[in-house]
Amino acid sequence: MHKEALSGSSCRNWSHALKMMQVPYSKYLTGKMRMSAIWYPESTGWKGTVSLLIVSFLLCMGCAKVGSPTGGPKDTAPPVMVVSKPENRSVNFNANRIEITFNEFIQLRNLQDQFLVSPPIEKNPSVTVRNKTVIIDMDSKLLPATTYTFNFGNSIADINEGNAILNFDYVFSTGTYVDSLSVTGKAVSAVNRKPPAKDEDVFIMLYDKPGDSLPLLERPRYIGKVNDNGLFSVNNIHPDTFTIIVLKDTDGDLRYDPVTDAIGFLDTLVVVSPLTVRSVNFFTDTVKVNDTLQPLGTMLHSVNLNMEYFNEETGKVFLNQRDRPLREKLFFSFTRPLYDSIRISPLNFTPSGSWLMEEYSEDLDSLNGWITDTSVIKRDTLILGLAYTTTDSLEQFKTGADTVTLIYRPLRSSAATRRRTEQSGQSSPEAGLNLLVSIKNGGMMSSNASIYVTADKPISQIEPERFRLFLIQDTLRVEQAIEVQRDSYNLRQFSLSAAWDEDSKYALLLLPASVMDIYGTVNDSLEISFGIRPENYHGRLLLTLQGESFPLFIRLLDEKNQIIRSHYSTESGQILFDYLEPGKYMINAFYDRNGNRKWDTGHYLKRQQPEPVYSLERTLELRSNWDYELTWQVGR
Repeated sequence: MHKEALSGSSCRNWSHALKMMQVPYSKYLTGKMRMSAIWYPESTGWKGTVSLLIVSFLLCMGCAKVGSPTGGPKDTAPPVMVVSKPENRSVNFNANRIEITFNEFIQLRNLQDQFLVSPPIEKNPSVTVRNKTVIIDMDSKLLPATTYTFNFGNSIADINEGNAILNFDYVFSTGTYVDSLSVTGKAVSAVNRKPPAKDEDVFIMLYDKPGDSLPLLERPRYIGKVNDNGLFSVNNIHPDTFTIIVLKDTDGDLRYDPVTDAIGFLDTLVVVSPLTVRSVNFFTDTVKVNDTLQPLGTMLHSVNLNMEYFNEETGKVFLNQRDRPLREKLFFSFTRPLYDSIRISPLNFTPSGSWLMEEYSEDLDSLNGWITDTSVIKRDTLILGLAYTTTDSLEQFKTGADTVTLIYRPLRSSAATRRRTEQSGQSSPEAGLNLLVSIKNGGMMSSNASIYVTADKPISQIEPERFRLFLIQDTLRVEQAIEVQRDSYNLRQFSLSAAWDEDSKYALLLLPASVMDIYGTVNDSLEISFGIRPENYHGRLLLTLQGESFPLFIRLLDEKNQIIRSHYSTESGQILFDYLEPGKYMINAFYDRNGNRKWDTGHYLKRQQPEPVYSLERTLELRSNWDYELTWQVGR
């Protein structure tokens, strides 16, 4: 048998195969290709029949190989709108239902977070999907002669691959024409110049009249949402003069709450008209075309703005968290830094003298309370009165008060653990005092650094003579002098320092009972080994500041956006940041307008903008044994 006749990629080789088997092609045709029918060739006999059956089987197998499925190219195209009723961008609109049909079956994803109607209407429409069609049912009265934009964000996607249409709009006008002007731009947080996180709702709101109280009392005339790149576009607006606000809205009511929301404002009204807009290709996102990211832009006629939003530092103090994680520990946190100490009064017990040690956070917005009276520690339920300084509606100081009930609920041990404890006739042993060391075992540190040790409970006593520090030289351990320093602010921390030799190895030993907490618990033995980096491991940053606005508070940040170093500059000149580890760094600064050495936020009703924050628009990559020299014109 000729192998090629049976392994061909299509059934056009059937006639050749039949010829090779000496089967009349005309007879095969009379069978009308019904391979399941029993047919005998002219040359009867079992050999001919078997031969034909084999050929039939192999031919079917050959046909099955035709175009064997490989999946084909992946579908990366989003759905395309085919038709809409009424038509998109229609005028004299008076319908209660809108149907938008696409070229494939679709789904709605995160519609509640993505869908936005501008201008806002009294009741959001009902949006559903039927096969390839989005159906919008409205039950709100629309304004006359007004252009409405229904923005779906990226919520419309195909069912199979989840390809989404980016920033899909359905637009109509209740008047005789569709408005076509826009306001575009970028909005970031004033404190760090970062765009909103994906789970944050930040809106651009336009009011077609002046008034400072508008965001507190009224819904805007037009609205747009800031995306996670900080970009926004409010489209299809009519020519007018607008008050423009950016609002981080926590409760979704589109009104400003100074206690919970963040706000940003412009110092002037904004005129939007054919004379003030310019044609721009506004890029809001990227789309993948042939596996290459391409910018996705829309041609708009817009006024472009840059805005910043901030949380006001309200004078009101609110208790926002309370807890009793341990029998001996209480925790309270507040909405802003405290003006002074909290007064905590027992209401359901009478302690014997002083019963609570207070440990405030560094920024004074939280408090750990450590109970020192053993009779109080044993109580499961504590009812306490809290008094603290706050302000009234006129920003006048007054005393705020809360009554809190704290119940200690111990974690239940497993049945097996309880059974072992009961069988042994012993209680569970008390754990020793836990100490957390700032350097890991086997880690490396700089020769100008100290080691910090933090206990899990306030420290009452440290025994420096029970600390040992050894310089490791080959197999020898040479004891070194070590200095132990209590932290004057943190009740649970102390530092260890020495004259470190660079490019050397050390061992630190804390003998048992080196440290005791206020409950008489002491540490177990603790030993760690670590090394001191060589001098040439580090890099240096020589930053020359130039500008007109001083003083400046300069902050050097790592890749995780953590502040590594800071410097306060009152004039132009050079700053040295030394002993820096190789890596990537960023720099920002704020203009300390009032000279109090801290960043001050704004106040909306007082029309006070926050202190300006400037960011160097590039990342610095520092290498070992390098000096990175940089001149920064701050504010440009």
